[in-house]
Amino acid sequence: CIHATLMDNINLIGSYTYTDAKTESTTVAGTEGKTPARIPTHMASAFASYTVPGGALKSLAAGVGMRYIGTSYGDAKNTFKVPSVDLYDAMLRYDLGEMN
Repeated sequence: CIHATLMDNINLIGSYTYTDAKTESTTVAGTEGKTPARIPTHMASAFASYTVPGGALKSLAAGVGMRYIGTSYGDAKNTFKVPSVDLYDAMLRYDLGEMN
């Protein structure tokens, strides 16, 4: 995971995961040496946020992001694949400060 603050009010976060998993020992016939079900080889994400530094909207923040989940197998015997997917996120936040 990489996190960068470009300025006091702009943040970036990114990550990448590579997984090379295989079943080594099992009591389930036909699954040894196979990739476990629903474990994608590649995943990645990126997110950016901006916080208004002053004025009437001080402490208002907005952000957008994207997540990628690569293909995986749908069962332990690797007989079919689950397709990759791109997910998109958005957020708004307002800091109300301490509340009594």
